[in-house]
Amino acid sequence: MVAIALTSVSGAPGVTTLAVALAHQLGQFTGRSPLVIEADPDGGVLAIRHHLALAPGLIELAGAARVGIDPADVAGYAQPLQSGVPVVVAHPSSDRTAAALRASAVHISTAASSLIDHDTLIDIGRARPGSPALPLVEASSIAVFVVRPRADEIVVLLHRIELLEQLAPVFLVLVGSGPYGVAEVEESTGLTVLGVVLPAVMFAGLAVTVTEYVVTGTGGFEVTGGLLGSVGELVQPSAAASTDAASRNADFRKSLIRMAPTSLRA
Repeated sequence: MVAIALTSVSGAPGVTTLAVALAHQLGQFTGRSPLVIEADPDGGVLAIRHHLALAPGLIELAGAARVGIDPADVAGYAQPLQSGVPVVVAHPSSDRTAAALRASAVHISTAASSLIDHDTLIDIGRARPGSPALPLVEASSIAVFVVRPRADEIVVLLHRIELLEQLAPVFLVLVGSGPYGVAEVEESTGLTVLGVVLPAVMFAGLAVTVTEYVVTGTGGFEVTGGLLGSVGELVQPSAAASTDAASRNADFRKSLIRMAPTSLRA
């Protein structure tokens, strides 16, 4: 199975949307059924957004998993989206969702990592120390930060990388084409950018890149024309934007280095 943990460093860059969009595409490349687990300790949005019931969902899954759960039973707590993709929804109450994760995230993690027939997309919300969703990262093949390429988010990201790198290989997806480009963000963070997406479009094309890494264990991806078209749109900065960004590159890196944790400074 493939398990991908998706996370952010600040509010609403599109983590939940990306998880659902990738779930619609993963089966094409792995031949298995997708499963989305919404495990954001700040509370869920999928039930409201897609007119689903609040139960069954993460609360019920956590209750069943308190003393361990058979991996085959995890999907039984999912509800289908209109497209048919099954999702385990989180309760919108942050108190209830965080409590459920504190009680059972380790057992859910163990079960999710043992799923045979499903590929799992896990939305863990914001990455921060002490998050009760962190055990779900440890069960994942990779962890993907979804961030906007802005100085304020990249600075916070630099203070979160080490937290997740202890648990899984870490990658980036950028939402929006600026003000900073892929090369600048990769150089400043030391992480590989899997793709750049427009906030207003589906992220389906990223499934090719993300899945190829997980299945083959190889990196070195390029954002190529083959990833564009009807399955989604990956956006690369224009030549003009890249030139303009390059003129700010030195100051950007110096600013990030000054604010980065000591262990990340070169």
